[in-house]
Amino acid sequence: MAEVYADEDYLIWLPLVEEPSIPYWKSIMAAAKYTDKVIVDTKCEENCIFTDSEGKVLAVQMLDPVDNTGAPIESVMEFLKKYISQDHIDELVETVIDVKEQIGIVDDKQIKQFMEMMKDLGE
Repeated sequence: MAEVYADEDYLIWLPLVEEPSIPYWKSIMAAAKYTDKVIVDTKCEENCIFTDSEGKVLAVQMLDPVDNTGAPIESVMEFLKKYISQDHIDELVETVIDVKEQIGIVDDKQIKQFMEMMKDLGE
């Protein structure tokens, strides 16, 4: 599972890190060392993707991709979809929602209602 760090309204997602690093900044420093190119969102410069010389995504800095109801924020999703697979985006969104539920930021009742609504639409 990738590492996710949050601070205020920002997130850093490290998709290649499988085990949490100690100290926490070790993975961030490694990503910085091997970054060859930084892709900046033309609509919101706070969203950036850091890639190595082969184009592999090492880290993503972004605004919080999920609001406090558990819904993905479209502007962030649009940027991510240009450079990252849908599977990775889904994993990231699920991780952020899970963390927000654990610390009480997202009301899980709203998420359950949303999931039921989506299930009903799919039938």
